[in-house]
Amino acid sequence: MRGRLYSSCFKSLFAEESFDSYTGEYVLARLLNTSPGIVWWQRLHPLDGAFVYYNSKDRYFPDFVALDTNGVHWIIEGKSELGRDDAQVQAKRKAAEALVRRLVAEDAYADQKWGYLIAYEQDNARADSWEDLKAFSQPVTNAL
Repeated sequence: MRGRLYSSCFKSLFAEESFDSYTGEYVLARLLNTSPGIVWWQRLHPLDGAFVYYNSKDRYFPDFVALDTNGVHWIIEGKSELGRDDAQVQAKRKAAEALVRRLVAEDAYADQKWGYLIAYEQDNARADSWEDLKAFSQPVTNAL
C-alpha cells in the first residue's frame, strides 16, 4: 500500500520504509533486501534532497541508493515497463549516467565507485539477485 510503513527491511538504513508502488519499488526493495550482493540500501524520498537535473530546469528524485559488496554505491530507479519507451524517463537516465561518470573527477567522491541502474518491473520480477538485475538492466558505473 502506498505510504504504508514496512518493517521487514533489515538491510535498509532505516527500521521502516514506505513505497509508492508495489512492482516498481516494493519488489525492488525486497530484492535488494534479500540479495547477498547488497550490503545496505536506502529508500530516497524528496525530503532527503537527493535529486538529478535532467534538463536546465527540471529534476527528479531517484528511488534508492545502495551499496553492493564490490564497494559500488548505486543510484537506482524503479520504473514501470512504459518507461522503456518514455522520452522523459530516458532523459532522466541519460542525465544520471552522465552524473555517475562525472563523480570520478569530484574530490568529494574520490575513492568512491558509483553506478546507475533503472530497474524495470519485468526485470525486477525475473531477477533472483542483485547480479541478475544488473545483467538485465544494462547499468552504467564508474568502477574500473
